[in-house]
Amino acid sequence: MRGQHLWRLYDESSGEVLDSLLSIYKRIRCDPEAERVESERDVHEVLSMVKEELLQELNSRIAASAAPTQLFKEQRDTVAILRGNLKHPTVPREDSLELLQILRQPMARTLRRELRGTLEAHLDDYAALVAELQGFVTHYDLSANGSSDPQDSETEIGEEELELVAYLDLA
Repeated sequence: MRGQHLWRLYDESSGEVLDSLLSIYKRIRCDPEAERVESERDVHEVLSMVKEELLQELNSRIAASAAPTQLFKEQRDTVAILRGNLKHPTVPREDSLELLQILRQPMARTLRRELRGTLEAHLDDYAALVAELQGFVTHYDLSANGSSDPQDSETEIGEEELELVAYLDLA
């Protein structure tokens, strides 16, 4: 998302912020001799509104791309076992819920293989499975908000990161 040039045009007549390059091009295209007209509208108000809308759009794209698209079999099986044992008498519910959140995150193939081995080895003993899963999570520094490496996921874009290159005032 970062480092891109994004075009937006505020249409005064409709109050819309346009993002289609073709539509914008058609509206700003004119002859060199065309008369320039200044609008009575406060440019800073419009720029603020366009920035806010752009930030919402970009941050929703980032959130959508960060969302896991699928769980692999090992994760689905583990999640099903954890859900089925939320009321287990010897394992605190909070421990199972925390593992549920963490194990729903995208996971590398090698981690999924190890998860499968852990699941197969402790299928008959839920308390031992939870203890092993907690060790697995700790060993690989996994967390409920995704990868242990903060550079793996893109963070939200702030207003200070947006740079206005140019604006036109079309009336």
